[in-house]
Amino acid sequence: MDSFKAFDENYKVILEKIDNAASSVSRKSEDITLLAATKTVDVQTINYAYSQGLRYMGENRVQEFLSKEQALESGFHRQFPCMCVFTSIPKTILCP
Repeated sequence: MDSFKAFDENYKVILEKIDNAASSVSRKSEDITLLAATKTVDVQTINYAYSQGLRYMGENRVQEFLSKEQALESGFHRQFPCMCVFTSIPKTILCP
């Protein structure tokens, strides 16, 4: 899809940087976890990232995550940085 061309290009560069960094310290790139910040990113792009192999996403705005939650692929590992913004949240979410 042309709309995901920028994602594809950036993702490729990031994976190459991870591989180079891992190699420079005698580690495997598979041992490094890439956590994608999804703040202000639409659900279609997040799900496309999942289809390309990205499995970890981080969201620091709980209310934004809640608005996306139902439409996201179920296999994502979700992370919430400790500095979550809790404004007018009708349900409780625990940050790991």
